[in-house]
Amino acid sequence: MNPKDKPDPHDWKMPESLFNALIDAGKTNKRVVFYTNPPYGTATNVKADGTSKKGIAKSKVNELMVK
Repeated sequence: MNPKDKPDPHDWKMPESLFNALIDAGKTNKRVVFYTNPPYGTATNVKADGTSKKGIAKSKVNELMVK
């Protein structure tokens, strides 16, 4: 979607205020940061071969969150 094309607000997948804030940020070259929910993992494999995914959550982000 082109920000210059303002479709019917009922078709938007985001609140009108967010859409307009993103347009304003683009006009002023402000940076926008999006935080997303990380994917989820399970501690075991689907296969019952005795393997596991122990430690799947250990990452740099996890270390920062623990601190």
